[in-house]
Amino acid sequence: MNAEQSNELATGHAVSNTLETITTTSELAALPAMQAALKTKLKLIASLAAIQALPTTGTTEDRDRVVAETNDAALIVAAAVLSYANANQLGDLAAKVRLCRSDFVRTRIGQRAQLARQVHDAALGVLPHLAGFGVTEAILDALLAKVGAADVILGSPRAVIMARRVATEKLGITFHEAWTLITQQIDPLMASQRKANPDAYALYQAARVVIDRPGSPAPEETGGGTPVPPDTSGTPTITQPKAG
Repeated sequence: MNAEQSNELATGHAVSNTLETITTTSELAALPAMQAALKTKLKLIASLAAIQALPTTGTTEDRDRVVAETNDAALIVAAAVLSYANANQLGDLAAKVRLCRSDFVRTRIGQRAQLARQVHDAALGVLPHLAGFGVTEAILDALLAKVGAADVILGSPRAVIMARRVATEKLGITFHEAWTLITQQIDPLMASQRKANPDAYALYQAARVVIDRPGSPAPEETGGGTPVPPDTSGTPTITQPKAG
């Protein structure tokens, strides 16, 4: 990803997290589906970005480094889930995540990503209970992206080059789809709540402000979406991000 896309991704996560909070009290029946759709786009972006960042040299050192980073991320999650499982006497869950570094070393390198995926899937099944153990949805998304990247680099060098090319193309498309969802559907829906639910509206406004990069000019509005009307009570106006 380039710097602008990274900036937009951060804003997208802020919007998604805010919508998740709003949907717990909102009576807008359409909002949960929109929030879920945005979250799916953001997960896809993370996976594509991990593949796009893969080295193309095809060296053993590059392959081993990517796989090792995936294993390290899996071990961190596994330890937290094991703590939760032991605290709640969940033997089956504990058996899936009772892993140490030597378990990965003993496993054939082509199968280590599968072991990391096992940890991800086990954690995902009890995710609502893991917040107090340091495991969040964002952490699991990052782990899954690493697993996907490891799967790709374990293939041939040519396969990595092709996967990077496809990921780069899909990134632009997916960013555009995500911002279209925000500007064409979610923005107008939340604009309708300025009077009916001012607290939710203010939260959404704050999330929709593009996070400025150091040294960059203030973002300008574009004509590509339906902006949320400015709040004259002093809440900052919403700035439309550029399409990815």
